[in-house]
Amino acid sequence: MDRHRDLRMDHSPALARLEQAILLLVILGGAGIAFNLYTGPGTENPVGIVPDALASSPMVLLVDPPLQGYSDPADPGRIGSVSISLRLFPGSVGAVDMDRATVLFSTPDGSETCGTEPVPPHWAITGRLNALPIGAADDDNLLETGEEFIIRVQPSRTLAPGETFTLTVAPPRGPVVKVTRTVPPKITPVTDLG
Repeated sequence: MDRHRDLRMDHSPALARLEQAILLLVILGGAGIAFNLYTGPGTENPVGIVPDALASSPMVLLVDPPLQGYSDPADPGRIGSVSISLRLFPGSVGAVDMDRATVLFSTPDGSETCGTEPVPPHWAITGRLNALPIGAADDDNLLETGEEFIIRVQPSRTLAPGETFTLTVAPPRGPVVKVTRTVPPKITPVTDLG
């Protein structure tokens, strides 16, 4: 009987604490290794599975209709500027840096790159709205999930009724948004362009 007692495990409290400490160290070490695999080493430019996936996932912009045309103050029978409402496709990860976006305005006569200086051709963020279901608009120029930006574009010349134009917004990465519209025959102070 004494021989069987010698083969049994020692269940003293000191040994139980030592086993718990070793198990805790193994779990923490495994978690540290897993975290490093996913995030990479601590560098200024993070590398790893998660940062690489975030960097390569495109931000897909959506246009919320309608586009609106604003009559030119000097010639109310022509469109002087156009607004477009943009938001991210649900499920997009990250944000679109609108400071680095390119805005093009094209007509059959040619195309022009719009800048952010207040001289035509130019564009500006004129509204920041909460996009449902999240609704978290802030005041930076990063278009993030839960935000909707109203972009107003003023080309270098006005648009006549019946004239076709294309508005292109190209984010720093991801697909571009291209919208083509024709100015309706009747211009109002705020014209629905569809």
